[in-house]
Amino acid sequence: MGEEKGHIYRSMIAESLFVGIAGSVIGVAAGIALSYMLQQKGLDLSGAMQNATMLMPGVFRTRITPEAWYIGFIPGILATLIGTMLSGIGIYRRQTARLFKELQLQ
Repeated sequence: MGEEKGHIYRSMIAESLFVGIAGSVIGVAAGIALSYMLQQKGLDLSGAMQNATMLMPGVFRTRITPEAWYIGFIPGILATLIGTMLSGIGIYRRQTARLFKELQLQ
């Protein structure tokens, strides 16, 4: 109960950083795995495009590049950090004892 608001805020930021890293690693791994399957097998839409007048390939494939890792990883971490920082504003608007009481009720 004697924690300072700044310490609580920093603890939340550190926790969200770890959650963001773990979630980004899992999410990027799952996304790259699905992209790899599409890169190897492709998505055959030739049956759906039989009457199409545009020249398009019948099988769509992905291509995994090094940028794909960064595009998935960095926003995942930033989203959790920014979300925690914004929700942490409520810490400074409430009294610490009341804040812990609200957290225990949920």
